[in-house]
Order: sequence, then structure tokens, then C-alpha cells
Amino acid sequence: MFKFFSHRVSIIVKLFFFIAGFLGAIYLACFAIYNTFVSYLLTTHNISFHFSDITSLIPLDSIIISVLIILLLTIFIAFDLIIFVKKINDQIKESLSDRKLTEQFSQFYSSMTFFGILKNLKSLLSLFKSFDNMKTARIVLESSTIKQLMNSVSEGLILVNKDLIVTHINHVSEHDLGLIPGEIIGEAMSRKINNEILIQSLEKVFEFDHKYLDLDIKQYDLIASIYPLKDKFGDIIRALVIFNKNSSCSDTSKSDSNSSQEKK
Repeated sequence: MFKFFSHRVSIIVKLFFFIAGFLGAIYLACFAIYNTFVSYLLTTHNISFHFSDITSLIPLDSIIISVLIILLLTIFIAFDLIIFVKKINDQIKESLSDRKLTEQFSQFYSSMTFFGILKNLKSLLSLFKSFDNMKTARIVLESSTIKQLMNSVSEGLILVNKDLIVTHINHVSEHDLGLIPGEIIGEAMSRKINNEILIQSLEKVFEFDHKYLDLDIKQYDLIASIYPLKDKFGDIIRALVIFNKNSSCSDTSKSDSNSSQEKK
């Protein structure tokens, strides 16, 4: 019974019961004091007293002010509770709006009882938890898929985020850049690859939304191309770096070796 009254009944109804109970308790206390006072005067001093004898002497101004104060406090408490519940509903609606689920779950932000709000919050948290689990599963699937694709191509590939932290790299890039497998993942690119042209180009990709083709990375005898990767809102979230062997340098080295053999 107490749980039903404290959780399922509307806030306005509970406030009405609270005010009625409060005023009733004051009336009963005053009535008991009045009866005790009348009987005391009659038995002790043989004085007959009735409330109507002093009705004309009661200061009505004080009574009216007291009633107004109680009324204003009641209205303040009522509005405070209503605004509190409305803000909770607005926050729930905003959370659903971020995920474009406002129309599908309109019942989650229309309750005016504490029980309904708690129930909606519990359902909402369960829904978001399911979304997080689905997102985690999707990320794991995408990560494993990206890893398989990157290791199945002949070019060197590196994925870098906005902070120039390497998130993915394939074995070809690690071999061509002289890196230990896995040592650069989660590290800043500049800590393991000391090439000013490559680092500056990556910074410009994120800053100006440019792509770079055929950058000559002479330090590693490679040609690099950098492509910005965007999300559905058009924001650049990563950059893809593709490395290829510098064919001109390899052709030059081959011609030099052939000419040296001919001289012999």
C-alpha cells in the first residue's frame, strides 16, 4: 500500500493529500487544546467559555496572512515538483532525440509519477545498454575485417586518427618502415617514423581536408599517398596512408647494377 501510494500516485494528488493531512492535523491539535482549555476554566475557575465569545476579537489580518503564506508555499512546492519531473522528462527526450528515437519511444518522457519516471529510466538504460553492446560488436567486427583486408593487399597501409596516433598498420608497412610488429599501434606516428614531410602532410589533411598523392619519402625509398576518411556528418576522423615502393629508385638501382656488370 505504501509503495503504491509513494510511487504510482500522481505528484499533484500526493500533494493534495499532504496539504489535507497537514491542515487536518493542525485542526485536531487546536480542537484538543481548545477543549482542554474550556474544561480547565470550567472546573478550576467555574468560568464558562465558548469560542464564539472571542470571535470578534480574533485578528483577521494575521489569519489571512498565515493562510496566504501556506497557500504560497504549497504552490511553490507544487511547481517545484512539476518542474523537476518535467526536466527529467526533457532530459530523457533529449537523449532519445540524439539517437533519433523520439517518435518511437514517446512514452518514455510523458510520465508524471515517480514510479513511471523510474520505470522509464530503467527501460531507457536497458535500451542504451543494448545499443552499446551492438556498437561494441560492430566495432569488433569492423576491426577484424579491416585487419584482414589490410594484411591481404600488397601495399603498405596505415590508419591514423586526429591526434596522429596509429590505430591500424599492416605487415607490409611495418616491413618497409623497419618497425617491429605491433610497436607503433597506439603510439604517435612521429615517435616511430621520423619524416617531416609525412607528418606535416598528415596534419594538413586533418586541418584543410586535403589529400596528398605520390609523396616522395626518400628516407624509406617509398611513395606515400594520404586520403582523409570522413564519418556520416562529413567530419574527418582518420587518415589512410598508402605506401608503395619507389619504382624510379628501384629502376635506377637496377640500371646501375646492369651497367656495372657490363663493364666487368
